[in-house]
Amino acid sequence: MNLNRAEWDRLYRYCLALCGQPADAEDLLHNAVERYLKACAQDIQCPQAWMRRVARSLFLDQQRRLQRLPFEYLEFPDEMQDQGQSLEAGLIDQRRLEAVWHSLNPAEREVVFLWAAEGLSASEIALQLGEPRGTILSRLHRLRSKLSLSPPATSSTCLQGDA
Repeated sequence: MNLNRAEWDRLYRYCLALCGQPADAEDLLHNAVERYLKACAQDIQCPQAWMRRVARSLFLDQQRRLQRLPFEYLEFPDEMQDQGQSLEAGLIDQRRLEAVWHSLNPAEREVVFLWAAEGLSASEIALQLGEPRGTILSRLHRLRSKLSLSPPATSSTCLQGDA
C-alpha cells in the first residue's frame, strides 16, 4: 500500500466527517486499513477508494447496530430554488461553523464533506453513495437552507473578544 501523507489525511478526514469524533474516526480508519491488509491478496486498483467504501460500510453497520443513524429519505422536489447560491458564498465564522457541523447528522456531514472538502460533484457523490443524483441535490439544497437559517454570531460577541 503506497499512500502518501495527503491521501492518509484525506481518508482520516473522511472518517472524521462520518463519525464526528476524532477517536471514533481513528478507530474507523484503523478497521478499514485492517480489512485492506487482510484483503491484500486481491487485486485492489485504488486502495484509497476501496478503504473509503469499507470505512463507510463499517460506519453504517455500526450505526445500524446502535440504531441511532437518522437517515432522512427525501422526496424529489418539483423545483429546486436557489440552486445558484453557493455554500462558500456565505461568511461563516469558526464558532458558527463548529456549531453547524455538530448539528448535522452523519449522512449530512458525509455529503457536505464529499462536496465541500473533496470537491466532488453531485453526480460523483451519488455514484459513491449509491443514491440517485436528485437525492444528493435535494440534500445539498436542504443543507444550504439549514446553514443559511442558522443564527449568525452577533456582533457584540465578536467585538467582546476584540476589546
